[in-house]
Amino acid sequence: TGKRKEYLRLIEDAKQGKFEMIIFKCLDRWFRNISEYYKAQSILDDKGINWECSEEDFDTTTRDGRWKLHIYLMLAQDESDKTSERINYVFENKIRNKEAISGTQPYGFMVKEIDGHKRVVKDKNVEYIVMDVFDYFELYNSKRATLNYIYDMYDVEFDYKTITGILTNPYFYGHYRGVDDYVWDGGYITKERFDKIQRLLKKNVKQRKNKRDYIFTGILKCAHCDS
Repeated sequence: TGKRKEYLRLIEDAKQGKFEMIIFKCLDRWFRNISEYYKAQSILDDKGINWECSEEDFDTTTRDGRWKLHIYLMLAQDESDKTSERINYVFENKIRNKEAISGTQPYGFMVKEIDGHKRVVKDKNVEYIVMDVFDYFELYNSKRATLNYIYDMYDVEFDYKTITGILTNPYFYGHYRGVDDYVWDGGYITKERFDKIQRLLKKNVKQRKNKRDYIFTGILKCAHCDS
């Protein structure tokens, strides 16, 4: 439910007793699995909130009705698990064959059809920016300085997380989920250079000299340098 923002908002409103009835189209738009159903139902029961499905007939006021719903959810979850396994199998097979899975490429990569197959290749439009990230970091050993440099030089919407991802993701030397040379035209850097950068990153971690907690860490930022 982490990505279901409106569902979470509805649950919070239910906890505050803002309504008496929930009406939805079909069950799979409301509950995704048995565990989710019982957690939500406990909240609704506590607040005396009922629900009704417009296209499916479920009566949770009787023992038989609740049992019917439980069986339905068990079967639905089993089918969902099987579908997920099939999808994972297809994805793993694609990865082994070095075929692209749309939507999984980090910054600096794109999908291109080669000999009838979708392959991951470097994005030539931003290749110079990605290489500058590696070069600048190796020269100055600072992610923050690298971020500021890339922003000033290219005016791109990078953040600290993006810089960290480029420097630490094995994708950039062509490796993905156990498959070497997954990137069709090679990664941006060699495995040896990637390992060197990981050592620099670890060396660059600053150890705190005391154990004080600073309550404004990560909240207050410099308006000039964003530190």
